[in-house]
Amino acid sequence: MGAMDKIRINHGKFKKVLEATLTVISFVDKDTQQNIKYVPTLDISSYGKTEDKAKIMLNEALQLELNRVLNMNDKQAKAYLVTFGWKVQPSHNKNLSHVVIDKHGVLQGFNVDVDSVKEEQVNVKEQLAVLA
Repeated sequence: MGAMDKIRINHGKFKKVLEATLTVISFVDKDTQQNIKYVPTLDISSYGKTEDKAKIMLNEALQLELNRVLNMNDKQAKAYLVTFGWKVQPSHNKNLSHVVIDKHGVLQGFNVDVDSVKEEQVNVKEQLAVLA
């Protein structure tokens, strides 16, 4: 695991745009057999009976959270993202996907069916109109 997660917020005259590339870890819960999708760098998760349902739920959760960040002023957004371990580094990417992976590459803190774990990247873009 070593993907580069990033969030970029651009302020234009008439709109704010948030673009993100985030690592999503997918697995099946041993007990419930639910498909779980987890974004460790924002501590957002979702679940569903199928992988598609879990993906739909994750997209909705990400849209809500990122839209919330877009509605914050710069200072608030930076302070909020820092609580998740993000650092402000203009034009630099930060690898924070290791937060739930131990030194042996095993996902920690979940009731995981180890054979079901996979990692993917998701690109998200949210826009907010700026009212003058």
